[in-house]
Amino acid sequence: MTKTRQYFAFLALPIATFLACAIFLQTKKTLWVDECYTYYGISHDNLGDFIDSICSGINFSPPLYFFLNWIIQLVFHLPIEALRVESALWISLGSLIVLVRCAKIFGFLPAFIGCTLVITQSNLLLEQALEARHYGLFFACSCLILCLFPENLKFESQTRKTLYFISLIALGMTHYLGVIFCAFAFGTRLWFIRKDSLKFNLLLPEVTSITVITTINLVMLSMQSSHLNTWEKNNSLASLLNNYTGSIHLLTILIPIIIFTSSKARSIPTRNRVKFPKLVTLSIIWFLTPLFFWIISHCSTLNLFEDRYFIPKEAAVMILISFLLQRFIPKVNKFDSYLIIKVLPLGGTLLLSISLLLLSSKRILFGLDSSLDYHHKLLSGKEIVNNPVPKLYSGDHLFFPNNYLSESNSDLRLIINNEKLSEIYRRFNSSIKTQTILESEPQPFILYVDRIIPSVDSGKIKLGREIETNGLISAYEIEIIKQE
Repeated sequence: MTKTRQYFAFLALPIATFLACAIFLQTKKTLWVDECYTYYGISHDNLGDFIDSICSGINFSPPLYFFLNWIIQLVFHLPIEALRVESALWISLGSLIVLVRCAKIFGFLPAFIGCTLVITQSNLLLEQALEARHYGLFFACSCLILCLFPENLKFESQTRKTLYFISLIALGMTHYLGVIFCAFAFGTRLWFIRKDSLKFNLLLPEVTSITVITTINLVMLSMQSSHLNTWEKNNSLASLLNNYTGSIHLLTILIPIIIFTSSKARSIPTRNRVKFPKLVTLSIIWFLTPLFFWIISHCSTLNLFEDRYFIPKEAAVMILISFLLQRFIPKVNKFDSYLIIKVLPLGGTLLLSISLLLLSSKRILFGLDSSLDYHHKLLSGKEIVNNPVPKLYSGDHLFFPNNYLSESNSDLRLIINNEKLSEIYRRFNSSIKTQTILESEPQPFILYVDRIIPSVDSGKIKLGREIETNGLISAYEIEIIKQE
């Protein structure tokens, strides 16, 4: 490990490029409803309001990410832009953690190539680095578990054991599926120490942490409502393949392998090669997790197949590629071999990866153009914003982004015709104002709708002129007919 520290300056290049691209793209990205849920979910003045908010179920997840950011926002104002930067930082930190662990086990060169290829090519990591959501922390926690996962029966120190326990708790308290990834870590260690008479003591961090997070999450689930987590998730075969091919282009792995195998340098004897580590076993299981849930979605009514739910898989891919490349790197004993085995793969991978990252960023930037971006088209035009009359928004995807961007949201209302759902939104954040169309005073207001007008008693409202928008949504001047 000491010899590889001289190369660690190379880490700044791929990770810094990833971070720079992410932060630049964030400035071009229009906010959308789920990011607003994060913002309003942490914007509270006291602990009681925060607890009521997280238990409302609008943010259907464990509380760790929201609790940490709620604490921070008590001191610093956290706009959505800051939360996006936080996501990019979590992903960058997680990638660095995995690279350091892989460098210790497999050597710097395979670790650098494997981790660089993934962080610069993973569609999922780049997409989530642009979001003000909890998946960046979810990824970082999973990376910490892989970093601390013990290769021996016993932990190297009590400190490492404690940190491993904390990382398991953090993973399970960031996302509900974190419990599954923790359980896989438990099962992997149990398999390798199954014949040891002290296996219960050795597995105490996993047993304790899984018990704690399962208990807390069951309590949370009993209080939360999943009324917003009802969209149809794509569990087609193409979606499964995209889940795996979106992590890395296969050709980019083959290039360093071909360089290594074609070299005339002497191969490393088998006895000196790294044996099949327990960490690789756990990584294989994590890598197969999307496949498990894809099968479950076709064999039952439970469909949790969503790419971002399996973001820990990206860390597993880094480890598996590093392990694979380590098997192909020959021993260097000549200057010309050093040039082929070290310089070409290192420099070539760096150049190729940064080029692909910039290409992906350009593709994303094109999709974020205001004339093409769906979320941008949901924002109110100047004619509506400058209109002094009250505004009613039919749908949370319309209301929240416009409410966040409005300098004064006193005249913005979310149309909710269900009293129970209205109460849930009020619990989520007291600043959110909801009402039905017919609760309005008998005065004109603007109705902002997505494609269709909500079902109302047409005898009680008068539909005025349609205010020109962008073709995707419509806004109407509405007048309530006063009842005699």
